[in-house]
Amino acid sequence: MKSKEIVTRVGKHLGGMSMFIDNEVQPFTFFKITETPDSQAMLDAAEIEIPAMAKNGINLCWVPLFLKWSGAGEYDFTDFDCRVRKVLELYDANTPADMPKAYVGIRLQAAVFHPQWYIDEHLDANGNPTNLIEFRNPWGRADGGDNTTAISPGDEFWDTHAIDCLKAIVAHVRASDYAHRVFGWLPCAFNSNEWFIRTFMPGAVCDFSQPSQQAFKSYLEQQGISCFGQPVPSPSACQSPGYGEFLVASGEGGIVEEFSKWLNHRMASIILNFAGTIKALYKDSPKIVGFFYGYSTELSFFQNLSQSGHLGLRKILDSDLIDFICSPCQYRFRRDEGAFTYNMTLGPFADSGAYRDKLVFAEDDHFPVFARTTNTDCSTRDKWHDEMFFRRNFAQVMASGQQMWWYSLGASWFKEPYRNEIIGGLHRVGLEALQADRSPVGEVAVVVDERSVQTMRLNAPFQSRLILESLAGFSPTGAPVECHELNSFLDYADHSRYKVVVFLNLFLTDQAIRAKVDKLKSDNRTLMFFFAPGLLEGDTRNRKFSLETAGRLVGMNLFEVKDDMPLSIWMDPDRVALMADEDIRFGWLNPEIPIKPIIGISDPDATTLGFLHTDIPGFALKKHSGWTSIFSAVPNLPFRVLKSMLKNAGVHLYTDSEDVIYANRSMIAYVACSRGDKELITQNAEQLEDVISGEQIKLENGRCRMFMKRHETRIFRIKK
Repeated sequence: MKSKEIVTRVGKHLGGMSMFIDNEVQPFTFFKITETPDSQAMLDAAEIEIPAMAKNGINLCWVPLFLKWSGAGEYDFTDFDCRVRKVLELYDANTPADMPKAYVGIRLQAAVFHPQWYIDEHLDANGNPTNLIEFRNPWGRADGGDNTTAISPGDEFWDTHAIDCLKAIVAHVRASDYAHRVFGWLPCAFNSNEWFIRTFMPGAVCDFSQPSQQAFKSYLEQQGISCFGQPVPSPSACQSPGYGEFLVASGEGGIVEEFSKWLNHRMASIILNFAGTIKALYKDSPKIVGFFYGYSTELSFFQNLSQSGHLGLRKILDSDLIDFICSPCQYRFRRDEGAFTYNMTLGPFADSGAYRDKLVFAEDDHFPVFARTTNTDCSTRDKWHDEMFFRRNFAQVMASGQQMWWYSLGASWFKEPYRNEIIGGLHRVGLEALQADRSPVGEVAVVVDERSVQTMRLNAPFQSRLILESLAGFSPTGAPVECHELNSFLDYADHSRYKVVVFLNLFLTDQAIRAKVDKLKSDNRTLMFFFAPGLLEGDTRNRKFSLETAGRLVGMNLFEVKDDMPLSIWMDPDRVALMADEDIRFGWLNPEIPIKPIIGISDPDATTLGFLHTDIPGFALKKHSGWTSIFSAVPNLPFRVLKSMLKNAGVHLYTDSEDVIYANRSMIAYVACSRGDKELITQNAEQLEDVISGEQIKLENGRCRMFMKRHETRIFRIKK
C-alpha cells in the first residue's frame, strides 16, 4: 500500500514565518547538497555529507535534480530517481531513533529546461541557434562574457514544452515510492539556476533573438505603440542619457523602458505559470513552491539590472501561488577585508516576504577554507572566520523570522567534522529559538522601488551606488535594518513600529503612491529621500519631470542645479552642526560618468547638513508637524552620518560603535566590524545568555561590555 503524502504549508509561528508538515512546525535550517551534473560526484558527496546532517538532525534536504529529455514527451528519470533515493536511503540509515525522519525538496535544475533537441529544431541555415538569448553591444553581437545561455524568454517553449515537462515530472514524483517524503518544489531556470539574465561583456544588452523580437513587438502593439522591424532597443539607446539618468520618450528612450517592463513581466509570468502548474497537480496534498527571484539590490551591481528579468517582484509577492522566495546570502559585503560585513538576501523581498505570508530563504554558500579562490567575495581565510560567517548568516536569519539552507556548493564542502559541528550547534540553537518569540523589533525600513529602476538608462556603477551600497551603509549603524519592496511596504507593512523610513530610489510617483507616503508623515517619523525623489510622473509616453511634485513629496523647496559640477557633498564643520567635529565629504567620484540631474535645496526653513560643489545646499533636514524630512541629492551617505541621523530620529541603537546588530523580541546578535571593547545596549533586558558558550551575562541598566575581535559574531538569548 502506498504511503500517504504529507501536506506542507507556510504560516506564522511565534512571530516568525515557518514551514509546517502535517501542521507540525519545522526547523528553519535546511541542507542542500551539491548541484553538480556529475552523478557520481553527487552520490559520493552524499555518502560523506548526509550521514553527518542526519546525526545533527538537519533532516530537510533540497536535492538538485537533472533529467534526460531527448524529445517531446520523451523523459528518462533514471538519474533523477537515483539521486533522491540515495539521499533518503542515507538519511534513513543514519538518523537517530529519537529524531524525526527526513524529507526532501525537489530542486529542478536549469539544465532540465534547456533541452538540446528543442534548440536543434530551431537552427538557421548555418547551423546556429535562433531561439537562445542573444546579446549585442555597440560593436555587434556580444558572445562570451559569461552570458546567460538559455532559451529566449520570448519563445513559446516556456508556455508549452516546458509546462508539459513540468507536468510529467510532477506526475512521476507523485507515482514514485518516495512521493510521501517530498515537502516542496524549487524549479530553476536561466542564469545559474536563478531566473535572471546576465552578461559581463562591455556594453552588452539583450535580447535580440527572434522569439523576443516578435514577442516584444506583439506587446508594443497591445499597448497601442507603433513599431517597425525589430523593436528590441539598441545598446546605445539603453545606455544614453536622457533627462540625465532618466529615459525620455523621444527617440528610443520610451522603447527602452517598455522593453524592460515587458521582459521583467514576462519572466515573472513564466514563474507564476510554473507555480500554478505544480499547485494544480497537488490540490489534494499541497506542497510548498518557490523560486530564486527579486535580486534588485545585488543585481544593481551588474550592468543590466533593468534587463535582468528580476524586477517583477511585486507580481511574485502578490501571488498566492508562491510560498517562498530565495536567494544566496549577500555577496558584495562578505569579504573580511571590507570595513564591515553583513548578511541579507539579495533583494527587498527580505522583509516584504513576511508581510505577504511567504517564507524567505537565505542560501549560505560561503566557501570552506580548503576551497581556495581569487574571488574576495567568496574566499574564507581560516576556520575561525568560517565559523563567524556561519554565525553571522544564521543570526540574521533567526532574528528576521526567515529560513536558510546550508549549501554544499562544491562537492563535499561539508566533509570536515568542524564544519558539521558548527552547523549542528547552530541547528540546535534554531530549534530552541522556535519556542521563543521571533517577532521583529526593527525601527528602520529601507525601501526599494523596482519601477523607478526601469525609468533609468543602464548605468551599473550609479545603480549600485543608489541601491546596493546605500542599503549596505545602514548595516553598521548599531540598529536592526529591514529591506522592503515599495508597494508591499506601503500597502501591507505595520508602519507603527518604524521610526525611520528610507526611500532609496522613489523617483517615479503617482497620486496614489504620494498619498500613501503622506500617511507615513506622522507619529514623529523621519522620512529619508535621495537623488531625485518624486521627480518623474506619468507613464512612458506621457512622462513629466516636476520639481514641484518632488518638493511636495520631500517637504522642501527643491530646484535643479544647471551648472556642471560633480555630484558630491561637503559637510563643512564651520557651517553644519551635525557631526560638527568632523570634516566629511562624500559623493559620486567617477570622472568618466557625469551624473545629472543635480537637485539643490532652496528652503529657509530647512537645516542645511551639507553643500553641493558650490554653496548650494544639497543635504538638509526639515522639521514638520508630526514628522521630519531628510533629503540628500547624493546617495550612499557615510554610515557614521547615517548612525547619527538614526540616533536623532529616536531609533534605539544597540551600541555606540559602528557595528552590525540583528535582533528580535527574544535574541540579539552582535557582529563586530572592528577589534576592541564593545558595549551592548539593550532595551531594558536584565540578563543575556550566549547561545554558543552558555555564558550567563547579568546586565547593569540593560548594558554590558565585552571585548570582541573584528568580524566576531556573538548571539545572545534575552533572559526574562
